[in-house]
Amino acid sequence: MRNKMITLCPTTYEKASKIKNFSGWIRWCITHRQDLLNVQETINDLEEENKRLQALINDVIDGKKRFVPGKGWIKNMYEVEEE
Repeated sequence: MRNKMITLCPTTYEKASKIKNFSGWIRWCITHRQDLLNVQETINDLEEENKRLQALINDVIDGKKRFVPGKGWIKNMYEVEEE
C-alpha cells in the first residue's frame, strides 16, 4: 500500500477522528465513488418526482384536476363534481 497525505480543517479533523479506520473509509469512498454519485442522482430524481406528485395532490385538493378512467388526471373544467 502507498501513502497519500490529506489535510483536514479543525471541523473535518474532529469528524474524521470519530470514524473508526478513517483510512479504510476513505479508500472505500474512492473505490465506490461512482456508486455514491448514482445514489445522489437517484435521490435527485426522487425529489423531482415528489415535487410533481405534491403539485398533483394540491391540484386535486383545490379541484383543479380530476381523474377520468382511461385518460388519467385531467384539468377539471367543471366547478362541481359530475354526476
